[in-house]
Amino acid sequence: IVRAASVVCRLMDDIVSHKFEQKRGHVVSAVECYMKQYGGSEEEVVAEFQRQVCNAWKDINRECLRPTAVPILLLTRVLNLARVMDVLYKDEDCYTHPGTMLKDLVTSLLIDSVPI
Repeated sequence: IVRAASVVCRLMDDIVSHKFEQKRGHVVSAVECYMKQYGGSEEEVVAEFQRQVCNAWKDINRECLRPTAVPILLLTRVLNLARVMDVLYKDEDCYTHPGTMLKDLVTSLLIDSVPI
């Protein structure tokens, strides 16, 4: 489950931050490495990474639902880490550029009341 959560974190970050990292010339992203190693286009690499993220979520769900000796509290921590990364990197890099989207998400979670 930890490995699957790390796949979610790493690949979702690389998908949304690839263009920004290219512009600033900081480091080579996984998108560029995959393109160079396997010879695909950027769109193909993003589609492959999204497929891998989807499979990682399936692994996380399977591990959380399967009986195990690992305490559920520990599994929940790993699951919540993957959930946070999913929120931060779903459509854009809200970690590097915390704009109105992240502010609205935090507000809706912590401030706005939920009608019952």
